[in-house]
Amino acid sequence: MKLNIICILYIIGVVLCEQQQLQNPQCLKYISNDGSGSIICGDNKNPCISIKSAINSCTSQNLTSNMFIRFLDSEYLLNSNDRFTLTEDTELTLEGSNGTVLNLKNLDGPFIKVNQKSVNIDIRDLTLAKMEKSGLIYIFVRNDDVEISMTNVNVLESFLQNIDMNLFTFNSTFNSRPIKLNIQSSNFNNNTCVKNLYSTTDSTSMFSLGNVEAVFKNTTFEFNSGYRSIIKIIGNSLSVFNSTFLSNEGPLSYGTMPACITHGNSQLTVDNVEFNGHFNYYFIYNIDRSPLICVGLIQNSRFLNNNSPNQGKMMSLQYCNWTLTNNLFSNNNLNEIIYNYQSVSMLISNSTFTENKGTTIIEFLYGPVTLSNIVITGNINYELMECSSNVTLDNVVSTNNNYGPLGEVVCSYGCNINNLDLNRLWTCTTDYSATTEPPATDDSNLGKGIAILVIILICAGVSLFLIILSIGIYCFIRSEKRKKYQSINNI
Repeated sequence: MKLNIICILYIIGVVLCEQQQLQNPQCLKYISNDGSGSIICGDNKNPCISIKSAINSCTSQNLTSNMFIRFLDSEYLLNSNDRFTLTEDTELTLEGSNGTVLNLKNLDGPFIKVNQKSVNIDIRDLTLAKMEKSGLIYIFVRNDDVEISMTNVNVLESFLQNIDMNLFTFNSTFNSRPIKLNIQSSNFNNNTCVKNLYSTTDSTSMFSLGNVEAVFKNTTFEFNSGYRSIIKIIGNSLSVFNSTFLSNEGPLSYGTMPACITHGNSQLTVDNVEFNGHFNYYFIYNIDRSPLICVGLIQNSRFLNNNSPNQGKMMSLQYCNWTLTNNLFSNNNLNEIIYNYQSVSMLISNSTFTENKGTTIIEFLYGPVTLSNIVITGNINYELMECSSNVTLDNVVSTNNNYGPLGEVVCSYGCNINNLDLNRLWTCTTDYSATTEPPATDDSNLGKGIAILVIILICAGVSLFLIILSIGIYCFIRSEKRKKYQSINNI
């Protein structure tokens, strides 16, 4: 009886699968450098010559809802005719073989573009190399279902010079369905944004994400330079697992706040990530002002050998609920490792800070912080904290450190130490709390800018008033002269 039921269920499953395939038949096309552009191209004996010709062939068969395109050769030099825009709701798979490399240096626009369509794009086993004139993928949608997957993909040696375009743009309007982005086992190496290297205004990112549920897993970003952000996300969520950021270099201009991750209005999870050997890059720069939305978790990660002489911070964490646990910070040359401004809460626990140079472990303003089960050892010119709000210390072990001129704990306006440590009574080594005003923040320049703008507007208003007044006086005098001349003529 049970065997009969199993057989019946199996038959039903097979029938349903066949019905699904009939409802959404797949168009399989092969591509080769020796292929043709014929409308009937596509099988492995008569492959197409380009992605566009493969899509055209599927279109001629009315099979564009599910297209599978497989590259047969190891390298292709693409031109602008190989760019394509998806204009229908579709599923598209691009799959390489034998280490397929797509050389994109001759493309003058995005390789893939999607506007206002529901699509599912899956890119596998491909290398995308040498993009010079444009971004690679551009997707902008409103309330459409979009899923993007990249597996075993290498993006290498793009060299963007005088363009203001992100390498990857995925943007869904807010209050609509988010784009789902899943990147696994991929590498992004030796990509350069030249215009950003010395600019203080450009904000180009490698990944620009708006309202995206993004997951990066087993992925490497190394030797990239010039991008204001490697990943910038505004809205929804970003998760980075088992990944490496290695020896990336930010823009060289002072005040640009470059970061591997720029994060706002979204949930952030970083787990088992290594951030190693960077120059002039924050790991995280948070721009969020919505603490009800923003939650950050950084755990099981390593921050090693980073150098930032200008900005001098590793993390700028603001306005959110932050948890940092089981992390290692070692051999970094920075002014500050963690900067915290107005966070709803911050817990730093089960972590080690060792052999860092010139470093304040944490500066915090107007937000409660808890340090629990922390080991701090072998740091040079070191401060544990610059405190301007409530802090709780519990089992914080500090040994063999070379202190800076202000000592280990610098207290400013608003600092309140709650000591739960049974081994040590933590007190201020330098205390400015009775004499200082609330400390300046990263937003102080914004206040200065607003004040300058107000002054400029006032001056412009006064100038405009004087001009109008002068014109009025001139017109009045001229009118009086005309009346006088008319009266003389009448005489």
